[in-house]
Amino acid sequence: MPLLHRLGWILFLVCAVLYSWAGIRDGDPLIVVGSLTFGVACVFFLIPTRTTNTQGLTPGVDPLGSDPRC
Repeated sequence: MPLLHRLGWILFLVCAVLYSWAGIRDGDPLIVVGSLTFGVACVFFLIPTRTTNTQGLTPGVDPLGSDPRC
């Protein structure tokens, strides 16, 4: 993953933490739930980037798009 993309996702996670903190401080459960959901979604978007090999390919996935089960 390029450095700027990684930095962008880290900043999204920082925003989620800050919104959660503000929601807890203000006692607003809707803001807390929404910001925690956003933070978890950011982590889910980051997971595929940690499972790629050195050539940037996901193991077990054909880069040409053919289905290996056929």
